[in-house]
Amino acid sequence: MSPTELARQIIAIDSSVSHGTRDVAQFALQVANSWGLEAEVIDENLSGVAQATILISPKGQNRKIEKVNCGVALTSRLDTPEPGDYGRWIKTGANPFNASMSGDEIFGLGAADCKLDFICKLIALKEAAQNKTDRTKPLVVGTFGRESGAGAIRLLRKKQMSPRAVLASAPTNLRIANRAPGFAKVEISIALSDAEKKYLEQHNQIEGGHSQSKIFSRQRATLGAYSIHDNPIIKMIDYLKNMPSGMALLSVDGGTSAEVAPELVELELDLLDSIEGGVTTKLIRVSEAIKKMATELMSLRDDGFSPPHSTINLGTVRMFSEEIKLSGVCSLVPAGDRAVYEGWLDRLRNECAGAGAQFKLLDFKPPMLGAVDGAFMKFLKDNAGQTGLSDELVAAKVCTEANVFHRLGIESAVFGPGQPVELDSSALECVSVSQLTLAIEFYRNVIENFERQY
Repeated sequence: MSPTELARQIIAIDSSVSHGTRDVAQFALQVANSWGLEAEVIDENLSGVAQATILISPKGQNRKIEKVNCGVALTSRLDTPEPGDYGRWIKTGANPFNASMSGDEIFGLGAADCKLDFICKLIALKEAAQNKTDRTKPLVVGTFGRESGAGAIRLLRKKQMSPRAVLASAPTNLRIANRAPGFAKVEISIALSDAEKKYLEQHNQIEGGHSQSKIFSRQRATLGAYSIHDNPIIKMIDYLKNMPSGMALLSVDGGTSAEVAPELVELELDLLDSIEGGVTTKLIRVSEAIKKMATELMSLRDDGFSPPHSTINLGTVRMFSEEIKLSGVCSLVPAGDRAVYEGWLDRLRNECAGAGAQFKLLDFKPPMLGAVDGAFMKFLKDNAGQTGLSDELVAAKVCTEANVFHRLGIESAVFGPGQPVELDSSALECVSVSQLTLAIEFYRNVIENFERQY
């Protein structure tokens, strides 16, 4: 099976956040077994979604044991963001799962981030195994969790995985990344007042009730031009600031993932003048606290990132029968240490509490900053040179499994074909076949040379 055909098949499998990675892991298992490699799928259930991690190694390195020791671990995330509006996928016939060629480029959801990188690693492992390099104990890992690293964390707990070094995946345009942003996932809950809950219940029982609706959309959403003020959730809350104070919110809905700003937010309200001390006032105060933190985060800069500073982003907003919930993430550049970021998050928690809202920090991964002159970094630069690639060290644009392993004192780096996917052009996600070919060669060199050079 050609690399291009493998690319078509793996992109055709839905592994978006809401679907999970179990199906794509089973596909990888079949391919690995057909190539004479040894593979094990570890099923997980994360918030009701069927997830899975897959471990692949040369034949004879039995991984079905409690503790996994290996030389170099090559990891790739198999999950993707939600595809959004299918009509925007103009290069794939309005179907994000239909991998399509245009010149040297393959378009489709997960092409650059990071399904095809996983295929490159799998092919490199197959070729290296044929060259009898299994003494280096290489391991290819397909995982999930995107910026949260959830799959890697569960793998560490279940398998006590202990690699000597980790090369994680993210689109870096075939450059080695020795640093990556940290990640903090937050959830804010704002309870409806008793009067609001009663009104909402009565309104839902009345046929033909009166209400007004408005939609807020994202205009400028590229990572390089990021602004919290462009977020549709913030736009919606700013709109509420100019509305009568006694109005009743009937419905608020937007976003599919905490990690990505929503394309649209839908608001439905009734212009009353009788409900006081409602959720709207609290929502506005929380919004102002978030915007304040966004400004503070901009004070820590690293020009290797785009944008060149830390950010906070809101991804979802939902209205339930008793509360409104907001979720979002912070991307934290290595310019600040863990204590600085935890201090800002604590202040946001306190300001939310002062507004009558509940703040939860659901996940936190510190930034990664690998030593420029570390042994693994030197090894990767040497192998990049052998492959004809640049040995320039860059910054990864997102938090990866490398952040998780780096915290444990394991030398880690990030590398991958393709360009980082910009939010406003995500439906044009692609990677060139020429870069995939170079990535395969680089990974094969890493696997074959690891024991001798590192």
